[in-house]
Amino acid sequence: MRGPSEQVAGTPRPERRSGRRLRVSQRAQIVLPHAVIDCEVRDLSTQGAKIALRQEVTLPETFRLFIAAQSLRTYSVRLRWHKGNQIGISFEMDA
Repeated sequence: MRGPSEQVAGTPRPERRSGRRLRVSQRAQIVLPHAVIDCEVRDLSTQGAKIALRQEVTLPETFRLFIAAQSLRTYSVRLRWHKGNQIGISFEMDA
């Protein structure tokens, strides 16, 4: 029996996003306690984003993301997937 993340070859994976995604090219930075990593937002929705990194890096489960084009705001985000130099994140509610 297949798990929810497995798919049959040749069949499209079901879409799990509830919001509309916009293709963008926006400079951003991942802000960690002892480092800042330059990156680029490649697509964006109200729930999350796909981020391109300049190189493959190991990231924590949660971190801050600064998007220059988004009112100079820093967002709390959760890492959802990581493949090569691309990651998917979801926006978390700030307390």
